[in-house]
Amino acid sequence: MTAIVIYGKAVQDARNRMRSAHISTMLEVLDAPFGAGAEGSAGRRLIDRIVATFGAIPDTQGNGAEHLRAAKSALQRFSNPNGYRDLFAIGDALRELGDYLNKGGAGEAWQAFAAGLRNEQAFDRSANRARREIADFDSEELPQLGIFKNRLLDRSVVKYMERFYGPYLGADISGTTTDSLAALAFLLSRFDGREPAPDPDHMPGDADAAIGDGLALFPVASMVLQYHHSLLECMLALSFASPAVYGHGGVGDSPLGRADLYDYTALINRVATQRDEDPIGKILLGGNQTLDAEFGGRRLAIVRDFIDIQDNPYADCEIALLVPAPRPPDPPQALFQLGTQYPRFSDTRRQQSLIEGRFYQKGDPSLLAAALVYENDLGLPAVGQNTGPIALSELVKRNSLELREFNRDLAGANFFDSLEAATTATATATAAADGPLPQGGGVADAPTDSPQLGAPSPEPSRPPPSWLTPERLVALQRLLNP
Repeated sequence: MTAIVIYGKAVQDARNRMRSAHISTMLEVLDAPFGAGAEGSAGRRLIDRIVATFGAIPDTQGNGAEHLRAAKSALQRFSNPNGYRDLFAIGDALRELGDYLNKGGAGEAWQAFAAGLRNEQAFDRSANRARREIADFDSEELPQLGIFKNRLLDRSVVKYMERFYGPYLGADISGTTTDSLAALAFLLSRFDGREPAPDPDHMPGDADAAIGDGLALFPVASMVLQYHHSLLECMLALSFASPAVYGHGGVGDSPLGRADLYDYTALINRVATQRDEDPIGKILLGGNQTLDAEFGGRRLAIVRDFIDIQDNPYADCEIALLVPAPRPPDPPQALFQLGTQYPRFSDTRRQQSLIEGRFYQKGDPSLLAAALVYENDLGLPAVGQNTGPIALSELVKRNSLELREFNRDLAGANFFDSLEAATTATATATAAADGPLPQGGGVADAPTDSPQLGAPSPEPSRPPPSWLTPERLVALQRLLNP
């Protein structure tokens, strides 16, 4: 199968669909342990234990004491004797508890473990994690949220990736995600009133439990829904944390390390499987199905955006590809595995730093340079009878008029300025070619014996596609239109 070319408004529509799918799935994750019927579930009991353990941490006047006080204050907003209230406050509480660990409040061993969850290259503020707070932001009366108050700089590798993969430009790789993972591991180590001496050998196991039980998804969902970070930024942070959690040297040696932007189940260190029966697994599989439906069984790769063509006298529209997704038994698509592809974006950005080897380039790197790295994997379409695929370097030279001419000459087969028309055509072609995509597109089984977030006791059957009840729709509208 070949890629579908979309251009003009269809590219922005594709970004919007991706954002909508991310928000929908994260909303359901956040709702899972607190929605109707969740009381008494295994997931709710796990949250109850986390809250009780959190509240029992003794106050201190030592290192990081101000962060521990702020964490407990946020915890009171999240949980009080009348039940759970401000669900987003748990993200604030875990972030502050993570800062407490980073300051050495719980000892050097926990401080070192929290620091070790952050990839040294990706979190380097002088080179790769490049953002700047917007001047006079406090006087603008905008929300105190990451993507509103920060501007990503041209040298940000994550900005380069977000331009190519399509989610909104966020606030760079999420340190709060790894800090929250360390905080959850710290809380799990103190379950049932235990106050053990910090044991570095047990810390990765507690972090693994927080990921596998779905707890680490909680702060991720909170940040995505509040627009602190994009899902890509949180997923990338967890992917880079995987070597420290699972005790191996490479990012790509675990499902989490190979986290794919189109497979949510990697966030609980699994590969997607049709027989994933625990509630959090079913929610994430449903998210995979949503993404698959939004793009007609394909994946988005943007090869020219408005940053590329700013002030260009000829190029007048954005261009993207809807790339065929792999079907079992085909191997996974490395192109969309964030942690393993980060070095390629970093290197491609570096190679563009000089023009003709002598002059420093100003501004953002070109998306074409990134796309050329993957040109053989994109399945570019032909543009005429008995011709080979169009070269990327030729495709991105075209303006909207020329792209419409391709569309007319090929009877609309591969070029679309309407996302609805493109996804309808590609879904029909995909179904005819190889049948429906299995849930999540996965090929392997996964363990299901963990007490997952929101797991009832026992678990009733639940149809994944119909989660958006009228009540949840109202909640989503309130969230997106405060």
